[in-house]
Amino acid sequence: MSQISGAMPPQHYPPMDIGPAPEQEFAGLGRILSILRQHRLLMCCVAGGTFLVGAAAIATLKPYYESGAEIAIGARGMISPSELSPYADRALDLVALNTQLGILKSPTIALMVTQRLHLADTPEYAKAFKPSLLSQLKKRFGLEKPSAPLTQKQRDEIVSSMLMGKVHISNDGRSAIIGITTRSAGPELAPAIANGYVKAYLDFEQQAKIQAARNASVLLEEQIAPLRERSIQAEQEVSRYRQEHNLHLLGDDSGGDSARAGRIALPSTPNDLHLTQMNHELGDAEADLASKQAIYNEATSSGSIGAITAITASPLIQNLRLQQAQVNARISTLAATALEQNPELIAARAQAARIDAQISIESQKLLQNLRYEAETAQQRVNALKERTNALQLNVTEEEHADIRLRQLVGEATAAQTLYRDYLSRLGQISAETTIQQAEARLITPASQPLGPAGPPKKQYGILLLLISVGLGVGAALLRDRSRSSLRTLAELEQQTRLFGLGALPRFRGSLREQLTSGDSLYGRMLNSMRAILTFGNPSIRTKITVITSAESGEGKTTLAISLAASIGALGKRALL
Repeated sequence: MSQISGAMPPQHYPPMDIGPAPEQEFAGLGRILSILRQHRLLMCCVAGGTFLVGAAAIATLKPYYESGAEIAIGARGMISPSELSPYADRALDLVALNTQLGILKSPTIALMVTQRLHLADTPEYAKAFKPSLLSQLKKRFGLEKPSAPLTQKQRDEIVSSMLMGKVHISNDGRSAIIGITTRSAGPELAPAIANGYVKAYLDFEQQAKIQAARNASVLLEEQIAPLRERSIQAEQEVSRYRQEHNLHLLGDDSGGDSARAGRIALPSTPNDLHLTQMNHELGDAEADLASKQAIYNEATSSGSIGAITAITASPLIQNLRLQQAQVNARISTLAATALEQNPELIAARAQAARIDAQISIESQKLLQNLRYEAETAQQRVNALKERTNALQLNVTEEEHADIRLRQLVGEATAAQTLYRDYLSRLGQISAETTIQQAEARLITPASQPLGPAGPPKKQYGILLLLISVGLGVGAALLRDRSRSSLRTLAELEQQTRLFGLGALPRFRGSLREQLTSGDSLYGRMLNSMRAILTFGNPSIRTKITVITSAESGEGKTTLAISLAASIGALGKRALL
């Protein structure tokens, strides 16, 4: 490649600032492809070596197996959302579910699984107890003291901590189903560990309930003994007090009610029963007296006796009223057809007067009867009050003893009720202790996997291929970035801060063939340089052009001859 630079005659034109081409921060796609073609060997070596090393590492990966089980947490201990407080109840629901997740993830469950399956003796976990090669060499040369052998408990604890890292326990947050996924090197151990987790969790929950029931049973048994003594003492005190004050029962007050059976009845003496009966009779008598007094008062205060309901309802008065209506109807007929001196009309009016007088007499008799009935009811009430007062005086002496007895009966009844309640609860707890079950059930047991779950060698291979190609491309670009030579005209302009006329390509064959050929790239480049020097920017046009280079043998003579021949081909003169 040759660089052509022109120098204009001094003071013919004002100087023109021809700065360097702007530096390209990002190379174009064509430029990148060109770089990759130039360094394709390096790119292939880096990508191939990386891929081979990675493929060897992937091939050495050992397969692992996964198996999973699902359990549903019971809803009895969890609160469902309600319409009144859906968010608070849902928070309590999530708290209960997260509590069960915490139990499953606890070291206690992992230790139970480790001990039940004897994982410390399996080859997969027994490798953790073998000393490393470096540790063996240190012990052989005395650089490290031999450690004491681990106990079985320590081995189980180490294995359980390893097991917790290989078990994944999760919940989707939308249901009460918990999934348990385990991973192991063999297909038989993975389902055994998953099912072992489920069994250990169910046993743990069941034992926790049984222990809680036993604790409650022990507490109730401690409380029942003093309650029994207290109930017996209260019954004895009630019996003694009744005998001392002659307060004997006249019957059971339970009334056949099963809810009241077993209670201590309150005392009922003959005076109590007689007084109760007298109170009922007195109440009935006072109600009858009030009714009759109201009727009599209505009769005496009303101006018309005929408007009183008690009088008008009498059959005799109703019969007289009917006769009076018939006579009045006859009088109306006769008065319309006969004279006033008609004997029938006079007789009818006389009969009507007699009926009115008889109605008045009978009404007075009925009113007098109402007064007599009211007085009789008053006398009955007064007599009952006297008898009641007499009985009350007899009962007053028994009231003081009755009050004290009522207190004793209340205490005895409370003691018996509390004792029976504790006894019933003790029986329930004793029965439930033998049938306690965990509030969870197994939905899907873990089964032996049909094939390994990983590692995903195909995905690793695709990723390794992408990484290898990326490293090869990066190595090629880095190699091109670190070179010190110039390859393009733009790089030359950036380094020398000169304006480039063009870049002459290398060619094979004679110079005559390049100049006479119509499709020669060399000839087209010469024509372009000639046009720039002849018709280009005034600062580049020149009469004299100097062609030089840094070293010999770079084609200065060839270019000068070619440029002069190109100018001469146009019929112009050129002095070389």
